[in-house]
Amino acid sequence: MTRAQGYDAVRTFTVRELVAYGRLIVNRERVDPERVVHEFIRANPHVDMDARSTIIEWQDGYRPGDPADTAERPRGYF
Repeated sequence: MTRAQGYDAVRTFTVRELVAYGRLIVNRERVDPERVVHEFIRANPHVDMDARSTIIEWQDGYRPGDPADTAERPRGYF
């Protein structure tokens, strides 16, 4: 594991940040962050936009507040 991977695994961001900046930075799309967040909220009304998640969890598909997500994720393991 690189130093950056370890940092990304423990630093948390709000779902709002992950949605907006994931499209801007990861996908390199030229989008309005507010519009992206609004679209995500409409498609996922059950997700808590102020909840915090790591980049790794987000990339693995974990969405805080999603009632369909019943997986147990032990903390502290990278």
